[in-house]
Amino acid sequence: MLQARHNRWADQIFKIYLGRLCRRHFRAITLTNEPPLLSKKHPLLLLPNHSTWWDGFVVYLLNRSFLRRPFYLMMLERELRKFPFFQRLGAYSIAPASPKKILTSLQYTLEIFSAAPSAMVCMFPQGELLPFARRPLAYRPGIEWLLQRCPPQLSVLPVGIRAEFLGDQRPEIFVRFGSPAPAQTMVESNLRQMEALHETLLDELQADILQGRKAIELLRGESSINNNVERLSSLFYVRRSP
Repeated sequence: MLQARHNRWADQIFKIYLGRLCRRHFRAITLTNEPPLLSKKHPLLLLPNHSTWWDGFVVYLLNRSFLRRPFYLMMLERELRKFPFFQRLGAYSIAPASPKKILTSLQYTLEIFSAAPSAMVCMFPQGELLPFARRPLAYRPGIEWLLQRCPPQLSVLPVGIRAEFLGDQRPEIFVRFGSPAPAQTMVESNLRQMEALHETLLDELQADILQGRKAIELLRGESSINNNVERLSSLFYVRRSP
């Protein structure tokens, strides 16, 4: 498998590059609730849904802005081989078609939790890109295997991510944090119960978007074509008195 190979300079360069990239492609990245306060004395397992190509980048920004922990992200091996630079940011590989390689990747995750007590590991429990509305979420069994063996003080944090077009040329990404739970509590639940909790979180995120609930704007995008057209129109449009 491909292991993470953190590099401080790569992280600094990518932070600037990603910020510019997201401002060009999104109207905004918005949190609909406050990030939870978690002790950095214990490791964190982040479990986002995976419905857009941008999800890993969003998690990277969330960590840089709020969680501020040593960052690790499990990534498909075929993709990481295409983009080995991501290893320098904390990405490591998993090959779903190989049971032996899956086990190696999960064991490596346990090593991260032992070696870096404050680390945050992001795993997409669905294991692949799936539509936001997909139900059940179809968690992969590796999550259950991992939780049965991870440190009991590990915190598990589900996250909901959704991209929406709301009257703008560019989409807006919305993020909602779930309630953190100790790994020991999660072990007592079966995989379907964990999925159900995450599905409830995604329903809450959808309700936030419909009702316009926003807590924190993580990033504001550049002016869109529709904004520029509106400004141009206002220069030439003169309202006549009735």
